[in-house]
Amino acid sequence: MQLKAYLPPNWRLRSYLFQLAILTLVNFTVSYAGSYLIPYTSSPNFFEFSAIAFAAVISIQYGWTGIFGAVLGSFCFRFLQMPVEVALYLALTTGLSAFLFRYSFRWFNDNVVTLNEVSSVASFALVITPLVCAVHTICTHIILQKFDLLSSGISMFTLFKWWLEELLIAYLLVPLALSLSVKNTLHLSNQERTEMLALLLGMVSVSLLTIHFGQLFGFTVILILVLLVFVLWAALRFSSLVTHWAIFIAAMLVMMTVIFSDNEINTDSYQQTLLLVKIGLAVMILGGLFVAAAFSERNHVETELSKLANHDPLTGLPNRSYFQDFVSHSLSQAQRQKQQLYLLFIDLDRFKKINDSQGHEVGDAVLKIVARRLDNLLRADDFVARLGGDEFAVLYSHPKINKAASNLARKIIKIISEPFEIGDRTYSVGASIGISIYPDDADDANTLLRQADLAMYQAKSKQSGFEYFSEEMNALAHEQLQLENGLRQALEAKELLLMYQPKLDLRTNQVVGLEALARWVTKNGKMIGPDQFIPIAEEALSLIHISEPTRPRL
Repeated sequence: MQLKAYLPPNWRLRSYLFQLAILTLVNFTVSYAGSYLIPYTSSPNFFEFSAIAFAAVISIQYGWTGIFGAVLGSFCFRFLQMPVEVALYLALTTGLSAFLFRYSFRWFNDNVVTLNEVSSVASFALVITPLVCAVHTICTHIILQKFDLLSSGISMFTLFKWWLEELLIAYLLVPLALSLSVKNTLHLSNQERTEMLALLLGMVSVSLLTIHFGQLFGFTVILILVLLVFVLWAALRFSSLVTHWAIFIAAMLVMMTVIFSDNEINTDSYQQTLLLVKIGLAVMILGGLFVAAAFSERNHVETELSKLANHDPLTGLPNRSYFQDFVSHSLSQAQRQKQQLYLLFIDLDRFKKINDSQGHEVGDAVLKIVARRLDNLLRADDFVARLGGDEFAVLYSHPKINKAASNLARKIIKIISEPFEIGDRTYSVGASIGISIYPDDADDANTLLRQADLAMYQAKSKQSGFEYFSEEMNALAHEQLQLENGLRQALEAKELLLMYQPKLDLRTNQVVGLEALARWVTKNGKMIGPDQFIPIAEEALSLIHISEPTRPRL
């Protein structure tokens, strides 16, 4: 038996090394930039201020590649300041913290990569981040003391201040970085943009006033309470991403007021003020995160409820009520823009046979395949819905051109008719399509839908694929409805009778039997032929029910 070592392909190895190099460089850059904040903190000069925050983010997003990138970036940063052995130990501490953060985050929040739920914020802010920051702070302290880079008289209060600074940086950067990594498009109306601008200007104005009249405003703690109002405003009105940005900007503005304050950095009053600022920042950040998560959860629940009310649970397409509302809205828009709207009513051919013979599970699978094909075929401006059963509808907008929906109808019939496999069997269905046009046929949603339905039945009876609605179809539908109602009344009035046609043996010229034929004779003596009422009876009534009243006359 031969053992072979697995070597990844060259392209995969190059991609991994490139990603690792980028993460290492970014981690080094963040650590180096964070060193400029050290004079305004209680941490020593060689304390990697922002290590845990960035290491946490890249470990969640990139797994082991992110953990190794955090280790290498940390090592490169510390190699510039201390011996290689110390730098290596501290880098491994950063890697351990990143590892703990990643797997504890995954354990508490399975398949969650953003902090949009109260439970995920609680586990992040109250359990994971405090514990991991404590591990990183304690390990860093032990290593620095072992190599005589710290005095042995460091108090627990000093360690607490180091831990609090790491904790604040993690609170500040991790939620924002995770929200940015999702790459959701932010859609804002003009009113929301104006409101965001007012929010930003308000935060900046209050901060500038605090810097200028610091003594009057009671230092920076008052500023934090005021900025908390702006953060809560963002949490109540906007998405989590905007709230995380508001928290980050508010924290930066607070740091600016600290940096530009008149207090001497090394004085006791400055250190006391700095501690109060840290505690105030923690309250502001946690308040914004929890409120944003609560409203994000509520919005998510409302969206899911709206989806359940307006979408078909099987295919995920909009349902009939949503489709009719959308058509009504589109009619108003088409009227203003002078456009034509085409409503295509689609009914599947041979679906009932598959559903009855193979069961509802196969039938449901067929409907899902058809829905997916329609959704992939249509443009983003088109609207497709499942009306119920095997019926679908499409709303198609186009400039005024005669019968512009013909090409789309042919494409729909072609793509639906393509065979598909379910399990180990191959199936195929067809489609009959009826088309009604705004403004030619009707100017309201219900009439357009009814007319497209009539055209669909005409296409199904002719087996022509698709048909446009015409007034002749409407007249024919009214006539068939009158015949159906009259036929029901004829059954009660016993206007149906049997007429007998003899059967002759041509060899002997003798009557050998009789053929019973149903005829409809109204009370005024008018004869309605079987070619008119028999097809209606086959579709709407039972022929057994028709034969019963005529049997006594035999």
